[in-house]
Amino acid sequence: MELVQEQGDAQKHDFRILLAPCNVTDEYAQVISVMLGTLDVEEPDGTKSQGQVWGNFSAEGLAIMQRALAASAFPVALPEPEGTRADTKYHWVAHFKDSSAL
Repeated sequence: MELVQEQGDAQKHDFRILLAPCNVTDEYAQVISVMLGTLDVEEPDGTKSQGQVWGNFSAEGLAIMQRALAASAFPVALPEPEGTRADTKYHWVAHFKDSSAL
């Protein structure tokens, strides 16, 4: 992978080394800053632009995530639909073309 010199040239999964706060530990450290993707933004005046989303991960932050991954159950236990609805402050319903609802 090539080190990105300018944000304007960045592609998804490009990275660079910076001194910045780690997204996992919140501490300033030497981090690998990874371009995770892009986000479409609409300004108050109606103009649209695209912003880049970067994640900053220190060696300690990466180690924390690796330990969490190694300790996690597999396959990942996903909540049941009823639990998802009950555990949120929002209520939702899906309406299907055949007029049924979930």
